[in-house]
Amino acid sequence: MACTYIRPFMINGQAMDLNGFIKKDWKQSDVDDFFKGPYEAMKIEGKQYGIPVYVNTNIMFVNKGHLKEAGLAYPDENWDRNKFLDYTTKLLRRGGERWGYDMRFNGADRNVTWIWNVGAEPHDPKDGPVVTKLTYDDPKTIDGLQFLHDLIWKQQVSPKVNEDRGGMSEQDAFIQGKTAFYMDASGSGAAIQTRAGNNLDWDFAPLVKGPGGYGARISTDGYMIDRGTKYGEQAWAVLKELTGPDSETARATLSKRQTARKSVAASWEKSYEGKSAKLGRVMAETAKADARAFWKDATQVEPILTKYFDATFKRNELTVAQAMRQAMEEVRGYYAGKK
Repeated sequence: MACTYIRPFMINGQAMDLNGFIKKDWKQSDVDDFFKGPYEAMKIEGKQYGIPVYVNTNIMFVNKGHLKEAGLAYPDENWDRNKFLDYTTKLLRRGGERWGYDMRFNGADRNVTWIWNVGAEPHDPKDGPVVTKLTYDDPKTIDGLQFLHDLIWKQQVSPKVNEDRGGMSEQDAFIQGKTAFYMDASGSGAAIQTRAGNNLDWDFAPLVKGPGGYGARISTDGYMIDRGTKYGEQAWAVLKELTGPDSETARATLSKRQTARKSVAASWEKSYEGKSAKLGRVMAETAKADARAFWKDATQVEPILTKYFDATFKRNELTVAQAMRQAMEEVRGYYAGKK
């Protein structure tokens, strides 16, 4: 299972505790080989209920041709908001000809990077194992989101909607050379490489670094075993194979999925010869698991957030602070009604 869907099975007692299998067949070095964010996200009260199969890490993509044209150096791994804003302003071409920066602004799995990198949180990190205490109305969290709002409405280096991109999606606009910097998950590299071919001089780039680090979000995609199965040993044998180094390498090579194991990370990086794909490893090392994976009823709660993200990012009907206060009122009302 993936993203927001995997932990509910663990919480509900439907997944088998894998600790016995892990203790029998793996060394500590095998456990430590997995990127910590997703591995720990598949643990409930000390019991390991799932094993990551690959990862999607938030990362930047950059049009290197645009950098060269503007006389800008490729950004280093310590670039901050100020340098990012300087770059996106210089790379902008008014009238929708070229945008400095783009992302899915209303995506909680994307904008969380700008919350984490200022040292803020989308929910109370002490709440759990099932989270109901979301904190999007915290002043520090609002500050992270306000920066994104300003990119769209104040600096105007980012588009509001597809119409601003000439009717194209975020990824399409990047591939067509309409965007200088584009943030998405590392897995999108495969589509960009395939669809752009030799028509786009692009590369991976580091996320902006803030007081809270890069703020990288990492996916929680992995395998579980049904607790009711009569074939636990056999299922574990299959799960081990599916998440082992050989399978990870094959998956990275054939489908360009970023590996969940550090020891074979280079197999994914080799798929992007001549590009800075090692940044995927750098981002993943410090990444936090997708916040939504921890929320109770995430599939019901996320649309509430999206509605208010749209109201402020897309339409500017509400300030960020107003939108997040109203969103949290509705989310807290939802959880209160579920008790």
